[in-house]
Amino acid sequence: MSTPTDFTERDRLDWIFYGQKISIQRFIKIEMKNGRLDDNHPVDHNSYRGQIVLKDFLWRVTEELVEVVQETRHRGIIHHPAIIEELSDALHFMTELCMLSDIQPHNIIDNPNHHDKLDEITIFADVPISIELGAYHIIHLLGQAGNELKARLWKRTHKETNKPYFDGFICEAYVSLIGLFKLCGCRSDDILKAYFEKHEINKKRAENNA
Repeated sequence: MSTPTDFTERDRLDWIFYGQKISIQRFIKIEMKNGRLDDNHPVDHNSYRGQIVLKDFLWRVTEELVEVVQETRHRGIIHHPAIIEELSDALHFMTELCMLSDIQPHNIIDNPNHHDKLDEITIFADVPISIELGAYHIIHLLGQAGNELKARLWKRTHKETNKPYFDGFICEAYVSLIGLFKLCGCRSDDILKAYFEKHEINKKRAENNA
């Protein structure tokens, strides 16, 4: 799927969510075969299986952000294609995390004027001082989200998930991730292009089962 250019029916953020839906359909059978416990989108936030999947995706985003930091240290600059690719990996997993929690694009940013949502996020997202501080801020938000998932296999009872709190942390993390793209000099069109370029790479990997 090439980078979309028609925004009459879907804006840029909607296209990213649409692309991730296609990606899920492509990878879910592979993941279930490899031991994923729940293939629902969204999952049940109060079930053990659902929480295990959510925590898995919290970790997937965290791992990609650590790779962003490592790549930045290795390259010595922030305006490098390899760093944008790692950020795009994080964006893929962050978008699926939203879908697992039934967070829709319009939930991420209040958009009463119906402007392009990714444009709006890119305009209003804070730009961190550095890649490291920005990445660690997002990781902290993801940790706070994970702390709302109270199902414990060793406990007979557990507290229900405070979903508004969980979703709030994820939405804030999503906006902060766009802030990292901004720090690297990306505008909304650049972010969309980076997402779909990696989308195509992932498609080929799925076809080759790599």
